[in-house]
Amino acid sequence: MQIPYQAFAEHLKSLEVLASPAELHAQASAMLCFNAETQYQQWLQLTMADFCLSETTPQAVSEVFSAVFELAQKELKDNDYGYHLILPDDHDDLSVRLKAVSDWVQAFISGLGQAGFSQVGLSAESREFMADLNAIGQMDNQVEGLESDEMDYQQVVEYIRCGVMLLYTELNHIQPGAQRLN
Repeated sequence: MQIPYQAFAEHLKSLEVLASPAELHAQASAMLCFNAETQYQQWLQLTMADFCLSETTPQAVSEVFSAVFELAQKELKDNDYGYHLILPDDHDDLSVRLKAVSDWVQAFISGLGQAGFSQVGLSAESREFMADLNAIGQMDNQVEGLESDEMDYQQVVEYIRCGVMLLYTELNHIQPGAQRLN
C-alpha cells in the first residue's frame, strides 16, 4: 500500500504531531517486532509521550496512529512478505528520502529500546542487521544524485525491509513460511 508521504506528513503537522510518517511507522514496527501481540493502546501511550504536543489524544490523532499501527501489524504478519517502509515517494529528492530512511532507522532503534529489546540470544544475522542499522541511522543524506546513489538507496531500503522481517520472525519465534493464525 503506497501512502502519499508528503500529504501524510502535512496532516500530522496539522494535528501537532512532531513525528514524520517514517518515524511513526518505525515505532509501530519496532514494538510489533519485539512482540507481535503488542496492543495498539500500549503503542499509543509511548508514541503520544514521544511525538505529541498535547497530553490528550484527539480522535483525529488516534485514528491516524491506529491506521499506521494496523498497517505495520498487517504487513508484518503477511505471509507473502508484503512489509514496506513508509518513506517519501520515489520522485522526491534523494536527499529527502535518505533523511527519511535515517529518521525511520533511528525511530525503529528507539522503539526497540522502549520495548525492552536486547540482542542477547539473537542469531548472527540479526546481530549484524542491528549493527548495520546503527550505521544506516547515522548516514549522510548529502548525495550527488547519481544513478548509482539511487540504486544504493533502493538496496538499503530493501535491506532494512528484509532485516525487519527477519527480526520479526526471530523475536516472535515464527517459522519462516509458517501459516499464522490471525
